[in-house]
Amino acid sequence: MTRPPFSRVPLQHVLAAAYAHLSRWVTTGTPPPTAPPLLFNADGTKARNELGLAEGGIRLSQVTAPTALNTGEKTGQTFCVLFGTHIPFEEAQLKRLYRSKAAYVAGVIKADASNVHKGYLQPADAVQNLKRRLPWISEQPPSRHPPGQRGDCLSRQVPPGVAAPHG
Repeated sequence: MTRPPFSRVPLQHVLAAAYAHLSRWVTTGTPPPTAPPLLFNADGTKARNELGLAEGGIRLSQVTAPTALNTGEKTGQTFCVLFGTHIPFEEAQLKRLYRSKAAYVAGVIKADASNVHKGYLQPADAVQNLKRRLPWISEQPPSRHPPGQRGDCLSRQVPPGVAAPHG
C-alpha cells in the first residue's frame, strides 16, 4: 500500500523551541526542559495507540487531537523515507473522536497550551498552529485531502507548515 507522504506534525515548532532553549542554556546556564522518550515494544518497534499513533515523546496537538494518522515512517525512493506519512481519518472516525467542532478545537488548545507550559512549543508557534487548523473547522472533515493530493512524495509539493528539504 502506498501511503500519502508528508507527516503534518510540525516538527519545526519543536525544533524552534529546542534552539531557543539551547541558546538560553549557553548564554544563561539554564538547562532546557526534558521530554519523555518515545515508547518501544519488546521487539524494538514503536509502541502505538489504538489509532496507530506513536506512544510517548512530546505530544503535540496533532497527536493528542488527531485528524489523521501521522507517522515519521515511510518507505520509498530517496528522501521519501524522511518525511513520514499522513493518512486522514474517515469522517465517521472523526465523529467518534470529537462530539463537536468545539471539542476538537478545545483539544488543540489544551495540548498546545500544555506544550508551551512545558517548553516544547513557543507561544507564537502555538498560535500559528491553531490558525492553521481552524480552517479545517468547516462542513468538511478536518483532514481530507483535496482531489489529486495523494501520491508519491517526489511528485508532491511540500504542504504548508512542513519544512521543505534543503539541498
